[in-house]
Amino acid sequence: MTIFKVSANGEAHAVKVKLGRASVSTIEVIEGLQPGDQVILSDMSQFDAFESSTAERLTKESLMNTSAQSLIHLDGVTKVFFTDEVETHALAGIHLEIKSGEYIAIAGPSGCGKSTLLSILGLLDSPTEGRYVLNGKEVADLPLSERARACANREIGFIFQSFNLIGDLNVYENVELPLTYRGMKSTERKERVMAALEKVGMAHRAKHLPSQLSGGQQQRVAVARAVAGSPSILLGGRADRKPGLEERRSRHGAAPRAAP
Repeated sequence: MTIFKVSANGEAHAVKVKLGRASVSTIEVIEGLQPGDQVILSDMSQFDAFESSTAERLTKESLMNTSAQSLIHLDGVTKVFFTDEVETHALAGIHLEIKSGEYIAIAGPSGCGKSTLLSILGLLDSPTEGRYVLNGKEVADLPLSERARACANREIGFIFQSFNLIGDLNVYENVELPLTYRGMKSTERKERVMAALEKVGMAHRAKHLPSQLSGGQQQRVAVARAVAGSPSILLGGRADRKPGLEERRSRHGAAPRAAP
């Protein structure tokens, strides 16, 4: 099928275009045309049959090319929680693309699905419908062993909303724990743990238990644990607690108020 672009003087010229998704009545043109351009299709019968295997192939290739360039690619992700009496639609048709090096904040009111989306991105849950491509790989096709490796600080690092530090382990051991599951040598683990604690200013608290730390200090330890494995993706929970807030409160008697 050839596409001709009609110029202002009425002349038609063949143009090269890059096609995306297609259906019986529409074709997505990614490159080669601008909004408002008038075009002529060389064979309408071919257009009517474009949702055949050729259309499916072009759509899949387009999505794979896009997702191959992205660290995270979601296409039409939906999540429904089923109970005996009600269906809760937490996510509906989420499309998301995140490239390496980008910083993304997901904001919204309580109950809008932020935590559900983070759980899916972190491979802790699966979508009811839709596609999730992680670093060029279809998550639906990954075996459980590979998903577990990705979650063990290889691809994904977690900063949990409630920190989830293990009370019986000290700061050093909490940060080291995910690295032990990777079969990493003790010398390398030590270097990574101390480097991560230095970054968050908690190296001097390495032997302290979580119960001996303030909330802000616990948050720093959670950050150190997440970055120690040098993951490709860092997922964080709600950022409603600032490190150092408790220290300021204890020194001044009350937490500082935000300026109006």
